[in-house]
Amino acid sequence: PLEYDDYRNLVCIGLSGEIATTVTTGEVKKGGKISIPHIIYHTIPTASQEELKLNPPPCNPFKYRHVSEELAHGIQLRLHRKLALEKIAYFNWAFLNGVEDNPHVVAAIKADCEWYVEHGLPTLIQVDTTRHGMKLFAALESLGAVFLNRKDKVQVRNSERKAFDERRRPILIATPIFNIGLDFPSLGALIPAGGGQGGVKIPQRLARGYQPKDQGPNAFFVTDFMNRWNPMLLEHSITRHDIYLATKIIYDCLYLLCCQ
Repeated sequence: PLEYDDYRNLVCIGLSGEIATTVTTGEVKKGGKISIPHIIYHTIPTASQEELKLNPPPCNPFKYRHVSEELAHGIQLRLHRKLALEKIAYFNWAFLNGVEDNPHVVAAIKADCEWYVEHGLPTLIQVDTTRHGMKLFAALESLGAVFLNRKDKVQVRNSERKAFDERRRPILIATPIFNIGLDFPSLGALIPAGGGQGGVKIPQRLARGYQPKDQGPNAFFVTDFMNRWNPMLLEHSITRHDIYLATKIIYDCLYLLCCQ
């Protein structure tokens, strides 16, 4: 539906006229006009004491949670800046050890990709950093994966995207250059490996797989994680899960798989 608080929507309304009727995504789904997502969740175990001893957190970003209102504004500002920097450092530490270098995460992604490739489902893996993409590429190269980032030439990206759409490239790993603005009609599986809180990116990513499939079942899969490695990653996982639930009609099945 077109919203009246969006300028671009108002332009569309001005050109086409008022909305005659509204069709919900649920109604479209019942009519078989969209592909149905199935969410596969992997539970990642909590970090062991041995892991934390080997890779201790750089700081405690929550020690200034309660800043006294009686403090001078300048002191508060310095504390807030310090807190912001410590939170960034803490998140980078948690993401590096709990996601990028976490063997449970890599093993879960590889296992799902093997199943997706076996069943002919073109798989898009989205990462936030080049380092993460290279690590997954090393694990999935034997399955026919390719990794693309902003340093690749446009011709290379377009060529690989065409191969992916034509099902000649089974796995495409990409940095945020493929986050928005591109359609993948043949998308069979999506893995948002970067985690995070999701926000508007989740509906955008899921929309990639909505197009009816020309081959195989009219469905696509999403691999995600309930990452209990540390409290911050768990909080982000719960936020993404709540977004999935809030959309109500975007998935039919939710599977909980536990990594051992």
